[in-house]
Amino acid sequence: MHDSEARKKGQAQYKKLFGEERKPREDDTALDEFTLNHLFANVWSRTQLSMPQRSMITVALLAALGRDRELKRHVEGAIHQGITHEQIIEIMVQVAHYAGWPAGHNGQRIAQEVFEEKLVMSSPSEYFRPGAGAVIIKDRDLVLTFRRSDTDDDVWQCPQGGLNAGEEPLEAAYRQVSEETGIRKRDLKLLRAYPEPLAYELPPCDRSEKSGRGQVHHWFFFEFLGSDNAINANNGGEFRAWKWVPFQSLPCSVVPFRKHVYEHLYEWFRENIRESGAEKLDNGLPPDPA
Repeated sequence: MHDSEARKKGQAQYKKLFGEERKPREDDTALDEFTLNHLFANVWSRTQLSMPQRSMITVALLAALGRDRELKRHVEGAIHQGITHEQIIEIMVQVAHYAGWPAGHNGQRIAQEVFEEKLVMSSPSEYFRPGAGAVIIKDRDLVLTFRRSDTDDDVWQCPQGGLNAGEEPLEAAYRQVSEETGIRKRDLKLLRAYPEPLAYELPPCDRSEKSGRGQVHHWFFFEFLGSDNAINANNGGEFRAWKWVPFQSLPCSVVPFRKHVYEHLYEWFRENIRESGAEKLDNGLPPDPA
């Protein structure tokens, strides 16, 4: 096969794998050319394995070898091939058992980074970051609030944060509570889920590629079953203090751009949980696994 034909075939396979042709660079070497003309033209084109199968094999090998840069690119290729987040994480489970736990965990970390990047839209002005929040209640009307550590303002909030790739909102809520407050899942009783996501816009000075224009959260109401001694405001580094406050007063203590969210949460809590008796209500969710 002539070089021009090999290059054309290699480019076709490269585009099929990654969704775009490989762009020539000024620092390309003979090895780069050979990669396209041989590896992609003659190996990736073989029909004994499908391209998704070869993609998964390549992801596993690169993770086992610790080739981070190449692994990131091939995770992107696997996603383009329709390989799911769950399948890629399962590959890392296999890698961990056959190539060692550090290799598996490192591969999982890189895969998560790629999936998180895929969640970020190219235009921050149009993007609302998805997340989950937790309203933790005791004595029917007291809510657990936290003061942020990154500001001197006397503002308070409930635990909240972004979704990891492939993570369900309820799982994210439990994770955020554990990471930010030290409260364990077994010390929380799920009462209800707010019926729809609630969004807020960030001030322009606080917007970034990661946060976008604002955030939209799935909210969950929990009854606190544990001891106050288990609450650690410094557990995740985001907070500096905690306190129980009457839920009705909380909207006046949050930053202004979040106030409407907490007003909605309080009104819904008052009408659907406190007034009705939370312990008698079906939360509308599947049974919570132990």
